[in-house]
Amino acid sequence: MGTTAKLVAGVVSVALAGAGLWWGIHQQAVASKRGYVVSQLRDPDSVQFRNERVTDAGWLCGEMSGKNAYGAYAGFDRFMSRDDED
Repeated sequence: MGTTAKLVAGVVSVALAGAGLWWGIHQQAVASKRGYVVSQLRDPDSVQFRNERVTDAGWLCGEMSGKNAYGAYAGFDRFMSRDDED
């Protein structure tokens, strides 16, 4: 393997490691912001999330659905959540 190939392989490795670290931190932030939303539901274990994104201001926005009193999913509704740490 030539010097250029080794350099490219090293740069790619560092970039992938950084992306993995960012993804782990991002997932932790999303999980903490989901906490309040989940705590407000009748059946917290049934919640489904989709179309989530974290804004530059630290808000988690997306859609969620949970089961109603009859045990059926109520349909997706928009939500916004932010924890106090931001």
